[in-house]
Amino acid sequence: MLVGSLDTPHNIKNVMAVVRNLPGMVVGSALWWKASSLLTKQSMREMFLAQEDPELQLQCSSNNNDNVDDKVLTSEDDDIFDLAVCATGIAVEYYLKYFLKTPCRTSSHTELYKSNLVWNQLEACLKLAMTIIKPKDPSFSNVHPKLRNDDRYWPYFKDCIGAIDYTHVPCIVPSQEQIKYIGRKGVTFQNIMAVCDWDMCFTFVWPRWEGTAHDYRIFDQAIRRQDLNFPHPPPLDKYYLVDSGYPTTTEFLGPYKGDRYHLPDFRRATDFRNPNEVFNYYHSSLRCTIEKFRVWKNKFQILRSMPPFKFDTQVHLVTATMAIHNLIRQHSSIDVDFIHYANNDEIVLEMEKGDGSYNTPLYMQSRSSTFMESTRNRIRDEIVENSPYV
Repeated sequence: MLVGSLDTPHNIKNVMAVVRNLPGMVVGSALWWKASSLLTKQSMREMFLAQEDPELQLQCSSNNNDNVDDKVLTSEDDDIFDLAVCATGIAVEYYLKYFLKTPCRTSSHTELYKSNLVWNQLEACLKLAMTIIKPKDPSFSNVHPKLRNDDRYWPYFKDCIGAIDYTHVPCIVPSQEQIKYIGRKGVTFQNIMAVCDWDMCFTFVWPRWEGTAHDYRIFDQAIRRQDLNFPHPPPLDKYYLVDSGYPTTTEFLGPYKGDRYHLPDFRRATDFRNPNEVFNYYHSSLRCTIEKFRVWKNKFQILRSMPPFKFDTQVHLVTATMAIHNLIRQHSSIDVDFIHYANNDEIVLEMEKGDGSYNTPLYMQSRSSTFMESTRNRIRDEIVENSPYV
């Protein structure tokens, strides 16, 4: 028997079930979270079960202060609530990563999935998503240090507030619906639109779309439908970066079409052929600093091989994991994945393997903004004239 497996009596699940039934124990109380923190260690769980008597077990939970942060134990209600939110996210992340790696319809893992506990945790993460997947500064009044402190992009892109991208996540759908979900790789996918800021946090997400849905169709509806609360920047003031599949309209700055754009193209031939390619290189390079999809998918392997849940559940998992992604990013300064991608300029955007391969729909080609085209020309000329890297 493997130590720590589901069959051992001192695994976390079994021990927390005992804690739940202790006399006077209130789930979610400070004592509950203290016990949860203490019992993450196997030795503490074994000692806890060895007490046998419920009264002694309760004292074990409340009196042992080893490796416990006194600040947590003496915090106010707001701090306890923050801890509860973090614990919920960690629980769901652990569940998604380890319990659902290779689920089976008849396995105990699937039965665990159906439990109210897991559903409550998923629901909690969806509620968290409503408060955490949004811009930190809705007015976009501040320039992010990512831009201000990098002379490759400052001051040329000082008004850029983030980027819009799309990604595919495998999905399981009924056979009669599979055709519209089959993407370019011949696999059924959800097509997901997301907006990301310079902290690699998601500020808007719209999952559920069919794999065959044109990216611009999703984009067009997202910016028009008021019920979706798309985070529009101030008109004629700020803008998002978009790829070559979209026209350069107000609020959205795309590259020059017909010229090289993706970074691998420049690595094969380093000399710029014209000023437009200079702009395209900087535009593409700046988009590559937002490595949200790669960090997100690396943290949640379930997104690469979705189990056969109901489709609504698959959609909810996308949103819930994005919320946990933001939570980790905002509250952890030492996360190895974020540090790796934030400091590695050689990484190429995942979406560069396929984005921009669709032509812009004919009905959209006339929507380009003269103002944004002038803005793009101005940025191009400033980079060519002033950047030490050209």
